[in-house]
Amino acid sequence: MIKDKNVAWDAGIDPSKINDAMIANRVYCFGDTDGASYYYWRSKLGKEKTFTSLASAYAALSNDSNSIGRNDAIFLAPDSNSLAATITWSKNQCKLIGMYPEARMAHRSRIGHSANFTPLTTISGYGNEFRNIYWQHGRGNSGNTVGLSVTGNRNSFINCHIAGPMNDTEAAVAGYKLLSITGSENYFRSCTIGVDSIKRSAANCLVSLEAASARTVFEDCMFISWSTADAFFVKAAALADRSVTFKNCIFYNWIYGGGAAMTYAFSSASTSLDIIMDKSVVVGATDLIATGQVAFIHCTPLGETAAKVGLSLNPSVS
Repeated sequence: MIKDKNVAWDAGIDPSKINDAMIANRVYCFGDTDGASYYYWRSKLGKEKTFTSLASAYAALSNDSNSIGRNDAIFLAPDSNSLAATITWSKNQCKLIGMYPEARMAHRSRIGHSANFTPLTTISGYGNEFRNIYWQHGRGNSGNTVGLSVTGNRNSFINCHIAGPMNDTEAAVAGYKLLSITGSENYFRSCTIGVDSIKRSAANCLVSLEAASARTVFEDCMFISWSTADAFFVKAAALADRSVTFKNCIFYNWIYGGGAAMTYAFSSASTSLDIIMDKSVVVGATDLIATGQVAFIHCTPLGETAAKVGLSLNPSVS
């Protein structure tokens, strides 16, 4: 048996980037149970540390009697992990870390589904970290309406790709939400959300901000899409409040190959939500939003339009 820190290095992960000194317990999950990597890690770690499903690895994480986690971590091998039912992450202050470099798209530590259900994954706990994970949502059923549902508070998503819809059927569902956020103060950094290989053909969205989704922050994220005019990047429900901040983000809708510019990049039914755009760019939309409060940091005061500031809406490359 080797020391856990060395195991992290063997997996290609810098322990300093995952609060290594704070992690109490590490377990490892493998989707390819017949592969050489599974037997390699099992020989080093033993059966009590290696699992063949995400559900069994998750069950090995701890929460004490006060529901406070010990900062345990699952290391997810660069395999395909296919879920047969929704997995609900209700534990607190734990981690799910892909054993793959910090890619921006299509990481190999991936989570998909082999059956039709919604959502694919629910994050209801608080203070958890998800890093280097590739969620793949959509397999050809109109009932698959939600990809990742974040109902807990203060969770962090770092270098993840939340991909979907991965099939034309889900892409044609008007109520489809790839990422649904109900919890508050969740943080997304260096993530990619969406795909530009399946065309969304209905009034659906990549991100849905629900009631109580206050103070959500996206930093250095990419939102990618291939859609018809009635789709959105982000929709906010009537009870969404406080703010959502997009800092150094790129919203890109590919308009070719049968696609079209979105009529509006954002849709908001809320009168108490501020959308804060800080040094962000929107490409492939005719306008930002029909109604709602949009503040352009370093650009203009609240209420000015993109046309007045030369923001970032379909900028010229000439």
